[in-house]
Amino acid sequence: GAPFTDLETRQLSTSGRKIVVDGANVARSMKSEIFCCQALRIAYHCLKTQGFEVKIFLPSAYLEDPGVKTKECDNFPQGTCRYGKYCFSAHGRKEWGEPIRKDPRKVPDDIKILRALKEAGIIFCTPPGAYDDSFMIKYARMCDVCIVTNDLLRDYIEKQRDVNEADEWVKTHCVRYMFVNEVFVPLT
Repeated sequence: GAPFTDLETRQLSTSGRKIVVDGANVARSMKSEIFCCQALRIAYHCLKTQGFEVKIFLPSAYLEDPGVKTKECDNFPQGTCRYGKYCFSAHGRKEWGEPIRKDPRKVPDDIKILRALKEAGIIFCTPPGAYDDSFMIKYARMCDVCIVTNDLLRDYIEKQRDVNEADEWVKTHCVRYMFVNEVFVPLT
């Protein structure tokens, strides 16, 4: 994407003190090979320290009980799958009997962190099977706040009647970020 502009920085500072975090995007960014729950905790504390009221949006499947048994899922010890009944979508499998491709970027490395953040009212789960970006964007638009994400949100833009307006909204309301080891660096 394009570099963050002064207009975008002004939008963030004038949009109020709430901020939305694309939880799945952030969790997959700190350590590119895994879904790192610690990344969400680090991002939350960084933004909270800057004075933001932080709301993290995350698909509910990430908080499913990792101990649910599914005999069909053979990628985990004793047939356990962290996704339980969401095993199909979690592993990219279309129907029973197809081989499961274990994708560590879709399996939380420490579900206790996610549950603690949810209990604290920081993580908000989107419904199963729903496009989480749609809820995150709808909330951000309703409250006129920014979204911390490196996602270009092309799916959202392409579905809008006024593509130019949607593209402009994304450019002025998305805060790009990076991790330097375990330091969260948002362009706020």
